[in-house]
Amino acid sequence: MSLQDYEKALRMGKKEYQSRLSSGKRPTLEVLDDILPVKGSYGEVSLGLVQIPVDQIVGTKTDSRSNAFARNFMPILKENTEYARKWANLYNIHVEEGIRDPIKAYEYMNKFYIVEGNKRVSILKYFKVTSIPGHVTRIVPKPTEELENKIYHEFIKFYDLSKINYIYFSEEGRFAELQEVVGKGPEETWTEDECMEMRSLDTKFKMEYQDKEEDEEATSTVGDAFL
Repeated sequence: MSLQDYEKALRMGKKEYQSRLSSGKRPTLEVLDDILPVKGSYGEVSLGLVQIPVDQIVGTKTDSRSNAFARNFMPILKENTEYARKWANLYNIHVEEGIRDPIKAYEYMNKFYIVEGNKRVSILKYFKVTSIPGHVTRIVPKPTEELENKIYHEFIKFYDLSKINYIYFSEEGRFAELQEVVGKGPEETWTEDECMEMRSLDTKFKMEYQDKEEDEEATSTVGDAFL
């Protein structure tokens, strides 16, 4: 079944690749080295072993592996390549034993870029897992007056208190508001139970949102069939 699943993943990758290409967007993985600010304008902080939200993994650290995947991390190399065989073998390991080895990644602006473990990410995305354990190094840009930068530094403060990385906002002040809504002081850390409760609420919300999107997509498909 592993080669058949690779072929299925390959079709998903090719579809994503062509869709982005026709829209004038980069069809392969984003490369962190291409978007980092100039040296001296950021620092690095080790976060240790953390759970990485799968939907926030967007690319690789270097360009060497980016062209093996479409933007959704599905493979785009042919079925008869050595890469395809390795992907299929790792697929079998996951089915039989589960992939346990943590990946290695950089985090920048709350998005993750893989250093080691691209095939593991591809397979676990294929299985639609929600998070992957990984050793993470955070890239911390120096504070500026840019909105994105200010929000990110608010997130860093919130993360230090809660260790929550799967919630993000597009407006200033939202992390402080969330801290207040859950009854925490501005500098008060979260308990393990509070983190688990928030994770449960977030998972429930995302599942309901996904179900709604799938229902709307199915309705649209049915409607198109009658046109």
